[in-house]
Amino acid sequence: MAITVDPLSSPPNDAAESYERFVLVYSPVWILAVAVVQLGGLMTSWGNLTYLLFGIGLALPLVLWPLIRGTPDQDRPWTERYWVRFNLWIGLFTWSGSYFVTHIFFQSLGMKYRFPTDWTFEAVIGGAGSEKVPFFLYLMTQAYFATYHVVMARLLRAFRRWARPGPVGVALAIAVIAYVVAFAETFAMANPLLADYFEYTDRNFMLWVGSSGYAMLFIVSLPMFERIDRGERNSVGRSSLGRWTLGRTALEAMAASWLALQLIDLWAMFVVGVA
Repeated sequence: MAITVDPLSSPPNDAAESYERFVLVYSPVWILAVAVVQLGGLMTSWGNLTYLLFGIGLALPLVLWPLIRGTPDQDRPWTERYWVRFNLWIGLFTWSGSYFVTHIFFQSLGMKYRFPTDWTFEAVIGGAGSEKVPFFLYLMTQAYFATYHVVMARLLRAFRRWARPGPVGVALAIAVIAYVVAFAETFAMANPLLADYFEYTDRNFMLWVGSSGYAMLFIVSLPMFERIDRGERNSVGRSSLGRWTLGRTALEAMAASWLALQLIDLWAMFVVGVA
């Protein structure tokens, strides 16, 4: 009997596999850099420009590495290279989360930023209250979310290969992976050692309940991110792989952003009770 291989249990192409490996190698670098400047108290004395340059410094390797080292699809036009679509998707999703979703965490979880920078950018009408979002965090989150999505995608693919689950099993796996990643970041960041930069009104509430709200982002984004360069089923049920256009990538990212915003807003309304 022939053994069928689930095409979703592996990256969509060699370029994706190569770039994901780079992201995994780069991840300890940006994590160490953030740990040094935060735990070392360096950020408390920075000015606006230094914050911005630090954010750029964390995000820039995601672009420089494929340009300098090359990729399996480097002979194709730049608009057809996987790393371009990867960063466009992550960038748009990150932008929406920082611009809109952060305000939900301000209101529902009592999150407060304390970075001494005046360069902020956030929703005005869609974000009530006086809390501001430092602009450099948009750039830092590009590195964060690149790592998170690669790790989550590879965990989900490994689960598919190991368990060969049905739709319900995949849905449960996505929910578990999303919550674990959200909890891990919250556990690392919401601690007294980093109180000079941000805090939550109730740390335990944020860890156990707030992480479920944060996980809503990834419950939406993980399966949507995994769609990049995946083919569509044709009339006879066969799957054909194909590279997305930049336009489709942008539309998919914004669709994921909208879905995530709706889901988190409902979470804040019914789980936390924010009116």
